Amino acid sequence: MIMVRVVGSRARAAIIRSQRITGLTPDVIAELVAEIGPLWHKRRQAALASRAADGVVDLVT
Repeated sequence: MIMVRVVGSRARAAIIRSQRITGLTPDVIAELVAEIGPLWHKRRQAALASRAADGVVDLVT
């Protein structure tokens, strides 16, 4: 099982503000999120649907 750790709002804001952490500007991060976010969501929904079809209950979303 793969565990995904969700970063809290404050930590996310700090990461976006600190270019030292990512090396990317907030504008570039926003573009990446806008482009990759929907793809990630679609993939995640497909994985959840597959697990539901296999009878596995996923309590973490």
